Amino acid sequence: MAEELATKPEEQAAERFYPTEPLDSDSVLAKVGEDMTLVAKDEDPGEAAGREPQLEQLIRTLGRRTKANPVILGDAGVGKTFLVRLLARRIVERKVPAWLEGRKVIRTSYYDIQAALPNADWMWPQYMK
Repeated sequence: MAEELATKPEEQAAERFYPTEPLDSDSVLAKVGEDMTLVAKDEDPGEAAGREPQLEQLIRTLGRRTKANPVILGDAGVGKTFLVRLLARRIVERKVPAWLEGRKVIRTSYYDIQAALPNADWMWPQYMK
């Protein structure tokens, strides 16, 4: 009985922070993106050797009070998606700061948004030129 009481808060925390619920199928994000946290719980992105500084910088950027909008740029094949998969995996494993626990990582692109939302031109008018 004492053991059950001792583990109960941990189980509750696991249920609270583990992002197991898929996106609502009616949500815009479900239509234009892929929930990478759900994918991360089923597959291991691989070894993070040498990527820790970039991953930490990504987490720090996301945690800023202002301008918390990271942009990951690079040529094809340099590991942009891999870095985001590492972040999703860290969230699933609860190896992130408390403010990031239970969050979802949604992968989308400008073209996915344009295809799903025909009136999405208003979202980035300055970039359409």
